[in-house]
Amino acid sequence: MRIVEINEAEAIFEPFWEGGTSEHTNPHEKYRVLDEYEIEYSEDTIGQISQGWAFASINIDKAKKNTVAMSMSRKCELDIITYDTLKIFASIPEELFFDVYVTIDGEYKKIGDKIKGHGVTGEYDLPIVGNIITTIRIDFIATKDYITANIAWLGLADSKRVEFMESRKNHYDSKWTGLFKEKNEVDFNAEIEILFDNKDLDTLRKKFEIEPFKSAYEGMVELAKEYMKTQPEKLIGTYVPKPDRRWCRDRHVNKPALDTIMENLAFVGLIEKDYEMLRMACRCALSVAHCTYWCESIMGVFPGAMWHHRSFTEEIYCKSCGYVLDWAGSLLTPYGKQIIRDAITMKGLPRLEADFKCVDYIRQMNQGIVFSGGRVTGLLGLVHRFPRYHSNILEAEQDIIEMINNYVKEDGGTLEGPHYWQYTFSNVIPSLYALARYKKQPFSIYKELLSKTGKFILSHLSQQDDGTILLPINDAHPGVHLKANIAYSFYELTGNEVWLSLYTKLLEKGYVSDDVFTLVASPLVEKIEGDTVIEQGIFEVTGQVDINRQGKDISKAHLHYCSGELYVGHSHQDKGSIILEAEGITLCPDCGAGYYHDANLSNLCCANNHSLFLPVFDNGKLARQPMEQYGGKIIRAELKDDYVTIVSDETKAWEEGLMKHSKRRIYSPCAEVYIIVDDVELYEEHNMKFLLNSFADYEEKEKGIFTADFDKCSLNVIPLNWECQDSNVRNIKDGEKQEVFQLELTTKKSDKHFNVTAITLAKNDQFKVKYIDDIIELTSNNYSISITINDNLVDVKEQ
Repeated sequence: MRIVEINEAEAIFEPFWEGGTSEHTNPHEKYRVLDEYEIEYSEDTIGQISQGWAFASINIDKAKKNTVAMSMSRKCELDIITYDTLKIFASIPEELFFDVYVTIDGEYKKIGDKIKGHGVTGEYDLPIVGNIITTIRIDFIATKDYITANIAWLGLADSKRVEFMESRKNHYDSKWTGLFKEKNEVDFNAEIEILFDNKDLDTLRKKFEIEPFKSAYEGMVELAKEYMKTQPEKLIGTYVPKPDRRWCRDRHVNKPALDTIMENLAFVGLIEKDYEMLRMACRCALSVAHCTYWCESIMGVFPGAMWHHRSFTEEIYCKSCGYVLDWAGSLLTPYGKQIIRDAITMKGLPRLEADFKCVDYIRQMNQGIVFSGGRVTGLLGLVHRFPRYHSNILEAEQDIIEMINNYVKEDGGTLEGPHYWQYTFSNVIPSLYALARYKKQPFSIYKELLSKTGKFILSHLSQQDDGTILLPINDAHPGVHLKANIAYSFYELTGNEVWLSLYTKLLEKGYVSDDVFTLVASPLVEKIEGDTVIEQGIFEVTGQVDINRQGKDISKAHLHYCSGELYVGHSHQDKGSIILEAEGITLCPDCGAGYYHDANLSNLCCANNHSLFLPVFDNGKLARQPMEQYGGKIIRAELKDDYVTIVSDETKAWEEGLMKHSKRRIYSPCAEVYIIVDDVELYEEHNMKFLLNSFADYEEKEKGIFTADFDKCSLNVIPLNWECQDSNVRNIKDGEKQEVFQLELTTKKSDKHFNVTAITLAKNDQFKVKYIDDIIELTSNNYSISITINDNLVDVKEQ
């Protein structure tokens, strides 16, 4: 244990984050301070304290309520004579409490009593007085099951010195003597022409007089007026302003990030020929340039630490400073421009280049592609003054091509889900657009690179809101709209009119992103009438299946099936889960992801929050699909004459030693009926739970039939060849805190399970169940469907 001063008043002595890594194949072994702790669990507790990727991770599956569930303690020799506060930087949910004990100068005492979690990442300050701490102990007290939390670091502070430090006046002012030209010297032209030529400015001004661009641009203007109240010089400090609550101190989380502010002001100022707006954009860039580090907190520059949160913050400031040099650079003297260029070269690009050269995993997922935005724009901001950067630009382009080819699988899909797909491509498309302009070539030079992945996102659209919402699979927020610039860019590259239809719907609904690239590159087109046709998608490599059909009673139904590899970055434990939609609404949702600073974030990833066939352990431990496992595999998926067959093997998704085999089959002869066959053999006897999420509550209206009623239709769940030993509806929240009702149907205990369950949808025509010898019939006015179950064979036919 060593005390490392992080400023004049504070220090960190337990950097738990440093023991973690995002590089799961990194051969470099790391010292972990968590290994110095003795971990104790109460007799009734099922859970673990372990090293997470950026913190000490606390997981509680089951614990006796309101008593100590687990604790972590160690011996030490901590000199606190110059400090009066012990600090804990952690993300702890409100349902978890903790006690803190220390031995100071030989006296064992409690300094924190049943401290309630904040629910988000933040700081906890505990008073200490004395000379030497020789033991530290933290006890965790759960008030419910299924809790996750984490601790990033422990530190020390002198409260009086902190107060003085925080009260110290910042002496930077807004004059920036010698850095600005006189107003009459400014020509209000772009200096570099990264995204558009100066001759295009009048065309853009006329475009912004036409809806929907008029409203979107007016929104930018109103924001720019609000941003004029910014005092960027007051934000100059050790760390560049980027209020990411996961890493930032409480004193920093309310400081606004300046990247969006300066981009907005520079663009609007250029269009409006507004000197003061352009000047404010430059003030923001100069203020950023004067921050010591272009990362967001001490966790990125802690002495002796190898851990870093990658170059997210460096990327956004390289990009925004590049745009300011372009759109507002005409206001700056050569000296003023060079201060910004120097910051890009010394504080932004080095960390980006280190990631590209040293971190292999970013070349397989979203990060490397996304970081290319700041890399390319930053380099374009430099190359006209320093032509030797030309080779770096060409290298950046080749890296983008390599990384996109790595990211997109053979079937056109990606493993991170649709939200990260959009995040990735909405960031890289402006970079490719800028690169094409720099090379004086059309954007279509990247057609082959991008085209094959377009169908993946088209089949991952929800029925909600005219088919412009992305399905919340993996780390994805519910309710996220497709971006207009994505829709038009892929139409331009592929010629597929589904993209054009989506684009016109997004324009009509006003979903025109207020980012500059969308306003610059998205044209006004004629509206295309009619519903968006969500494409069928069978992605056997990626492990995702989307089927959309018209029924006789249900006008349209959408089934999504999740399988595929477990991807360390952003996968959820959803291999074997389904999403069902009908009549333009989501019936059976995926809970998606919450915000990264939310203490309950990790819970949403867990298997028990998905629509799975889940093993149940007697001791309360959760069955998991660990990230280090392979994942699932689509064996067969087809749509033939409106009949859907999906066969998937999820055996290797589950934790080692649990499953001999785990297969899920879905037979769907029509849009209204889904026969789910769960065929599982375990190494030991366990109960299983059939789980199905719903946005409507369930009711057992008839014995053995569980119904969820929606405004436009109803959903029935019918165990066909089995009786549930217990039924329950569990209330959970999705990533946007919407209430989700999860039906839990528990089987009898066995090492072999072969369970056939029907899900039926009805608008006006309910299904009835009949059992005739070995045949089960589902009949309605429109359909007669027979299900024959013989040993482990199931035959589903429409009569």
